Amino acid sequence: MSLSFLVQSDYPKREYKTISASEEMKASELKQLAAKTLAISSLESYNISVGGFGMDITEWKDISEDSLASKLPGKVICFCAGPAIRPKPLRHSKAAPGKEEDKKGGDGSMTAETALKKLMTLKKGSAELKTVCEYIDKNGKKIFELKEVNKLPKDALIELLKRDTLRMKELDIFEACVSWAKANGKDDYKTALKPLLPHIRFPLLKTKDFAAKVVPLGLLDPTQTLEFFSYLAQAEAKGKPTLGAAIKSYSITPRKGGTGEWVQSKDIKRDGDVFAIQNVSGWRCIRGEQWSEGENEYAFIFKRRGYSSGTSAIIGVAPMHIDLETQYPGTSTGLGISIGDQGSTWGSGSSFTQQKPSGRFFDEGEEIRITGGPTSQSYTFFVNGTRVAFFSGVSGPMCPCISIYGETSVEIVG
Repeated sequence: MSLSFLVQSDYPKREYKTISASEEMKASELKQLAAKTLAISSLESYNISVGGFGMDITEWKDISEDSLASKLPGKVICFCAGPAIRPKPLRHSKAAPGKEEDKKGGDGSMTAETALKKLMTLKKGSAELKTVCEYIDKNGKKIFELKEVNKLPKDALIELLKRDTLRMKELDIFEACVSWAKANGKDDYKTALKPLLPHIRFPLLKTKDFAAKVVPLGLLDPTQTLEFFSYLAQAEAKGKPTLGAAIKSYSITPRKGGTGEWVQSKDIKRDGDVFAIQNVSGWRCIRGEQWSEGENEYAFIFKRRGYSSGTSAIIGVAPMHIDLETQYPGTSTGLGISIGDQGSTWGSGSSFTQQKPSGRFFDEGEEIRITGGPTSQSYTFFVNGTRVAFFSGVSGPMCPCISIYGETSVEIVG
């Protein structure tokens, strides 16, 4: 009986071929056959690994050369060129402090300071104002920490507070509004703050933060305070809370894109919005917040491809309990698409239907965007704006999740 293996190489050109081997063929013979098929003559210059869809990747050096082909842990053999023979990976320059670029490809000179200035001068409804607001959405926390934000006119600040896409913790938004009111209200900051309060989403706060940060300031009347406490307690008890009559005008809609909070494996280093891993064998994971009800959206830029395997990243969604040190979307939980190879879908352990990607190679510099959420129980994947995968019937709460392998880096852009 013959066995079929997919063999792939990434340098000097990307190739994917299929080879056949007998069950009795030794691992050393199979490696030579794969190398010959891919026209690779200098094996010592390549990192070789073996794996399979939904399986962990095993370095070839950890496999006995006398092992039988039938005993290998997977049917995909990857030849990745080592740093000695391949060109240096694409490097992205690090922006200077306060010089964050508009990562959607707009005005590369946009900074927190210039965004605030333009917000105060541009006409409502203009295309440039839309770009500025989108930049503020993505860099909200950095912008609201600037002293210049206290110079914003009240109406401009309210327009920002209304945005569902403003990526900040609601507690940070509240504290920024208090700071603005103290700078603009002279001796009576509470009067200055009053027009802002209806646009702060107090129902999204944690009970302890509401009690410690909001209540002591005496901004709400006793009935509102009591009803907020009741709502927050029910929400944290996983009940179905409803807003009382005194607070029914307050929004309970989570801000899309979340607060920008991410948790990563101890082996993954973060520099701003870029997460990178180096010289680590095995997958390591980064996850965001739990996706809220309604539609959500996240976007990532695949910045640098690793050397250890064809698949350098898997980007998707997973439950909050995913193990950051050992799992990736699609092992036994979650779903996603692989980046750095043919764009396979991953999703073992989940019950869903899917439209598979086109099978083309996803590489450095490409934007991967995910939309969806628990309400529709579906998630759609786009690469550079083109839909490449669709998953439906995905039950349970999920969070955005990225797993990377080898010398790989990914940037979160929205």
